[in-house]
Amino acid sequence: MRRILLLAALFLPFFLQAQMIPSPKTQPGLMRGNASDPIVTFDENPPRVGDQSIHYERWPIKIGDPLTPELMKAADFGDPTAQTAVGLSIATGKGAPKDVVKGMNWLRRAVAGGSVTAEYCLGDLYIDGDGIEKDYAEGARWLKKAAEHGESGAQLRLAVLYVEGMGVERDYKKAISLFKQAAKKHMGVAEHAVGVMYEKGWGVEASDREAVKWYERGWKDGAPESEFRLGLFYLDGRGVSKDVEKGLANIRSSANKNLSDAQFVMGLFSSHGKYMPKDDKAAIEWYTKAVASGSALAAVNLAYKYEKGIGVARDLRRALELNMQAAKQGLGVAEANVGAYYARGMVVSRDLEEAQVWFKRAAEHGYKVPENWMTPGSNGEMANNTQMLKKR
Repeated sequence: MRRILLLAALFLPFFLQAQMIPSPKTQPGLMRGNASDPIVTFDENPPRVGDQSIHYERWPIKIGDPLTPELMKAADFGDPTAQTAVGLSIATGKGAPKDVVKGMNWLRRAVAGGSVTAEYCLGDLYIDGDGIEKDYAEGARWLKKAAEHGESGAQLRLAVLYVEGMGVERDYKKAISLFKQAAKKHMGVAEHAVGVMYEKGWGVEASDREAVKWYERGWKDGAPESEFRLGLFYLDGRGVSKDVEKGLANIRSSANKNLSDAQFVMGLFSSHGKYMPKDDKAAIEWYTKAVASGSALAAVNLAYKYEKGIGVARDLRRALELNMQAAKQGLGVAEANVGAYYARGMVVSRDLEEAQVWFKRAAEHGYKVPENWMTPGSNGEMANNTQMLKKR
């Protein structure tokens, strides 16, 4: 079912789907001759949170199944659970022709009949803005109703809005309170979110031990993000006794569950020989998986491998494609790299005006572009970021 619940880069589930917060902080610079590929730190933004699915106890259907005459009849006769299922199916185009306005009308009828899930779904639809104008304030209003009625998914997504200050005033204390309410129902993503709040000290006093406790709960309840964070904590000895073997096992396991951050870190460790033998081919495999999972940082690092021909045949065109892919996600260093290609006429025709457009975007995203990048054949090889890996 279509993503309808929390954000990311950083938190969002939904009775449908979600994710959360910006991508990890980068520390860009200029790549030189023998430099290795970039490394990322995880010292500022929380990782994304996983997904949840919506379930209807009374109706043996899944969103996406065709609407049955029996279900439609029940909805027409005022059954709020059926009305919720019908409204959500129509609003998302799963199981019926898509008509967001019509679907939301069904959901409002369900709310009038007492459906808390419908309140939650209306909040999601306003926040997603797919087929209607995006309205965070109105979405938050509906989520508050559902959250007050005990809907854990709404509590989770509303908490994310408080973290982000979207549609509501930013309030970390309210956010962690809502995360904890949702966590009472053993929602792994909510437990993970509480761990993030303790790790960062958002709304509570920072505590690695508390973070570990919540990450362990999240991992137990199915959140691979928690498994990954625990892995990093074991490598550092933060809140737990240092255990490199256990840390790597957690990171590898979460990477094998298609968690892009974990795949990216496995690529970094393989590339730099950190905690494991240096293996550029393994690094490329992990970066490739992370790129497929949506990691912009992995795309930049993989581009560097192609640019230099490290562990793979040199291919500047592929390097540009990967940088462009990351640039479309707003990663400053990737935008700068694309600009450098245009400034130097690499693979593409030299175009200083186009280069300036990309350099301006990079600057807006926090990347300071060296002045000599506008000069063809200038000192310094093709640009990339020299992010430093926080010591683990």
